[in-house]
Amino acid sequence: MMRYLRIFQIPAFARYFFGDTIVRLVEQCVQVALLWFLATRGHSPANLGWYVFWNTAPVIIGGPLTVKLFRYWSIRRSMVVDLVSRGLGYGMLTVVIY
Repeated sequence: MMRYLRIFQIPAFARYFFGDTIVRLVEQCVQVALLWFLATRGHSPANLGWYVFWNTAPVIIGGPLTVKLFRYWSIRRSMVVDLVSRGLGYGMLTVVIY
């Protein structure tokens, strides 16, 4: 089995892979928590629908902007800015819809 996982012997890739995996798991947990919050306290199914609709904005807008940041900043700094801005966006969206 180890012969198939040689790529994890490269420290930079292993750090990226495990870091990205943890970030994605946490991001999905937050998404489920926000959906649960709006489903139980959002007062209408329309609020939940609007949240899901507007939830795509950070992906559609944030993706290309992050790529542009890569040209000016390091990848790590760009990813931190992307994650923080998405978190703030999701938080503000939840407050506005609630």
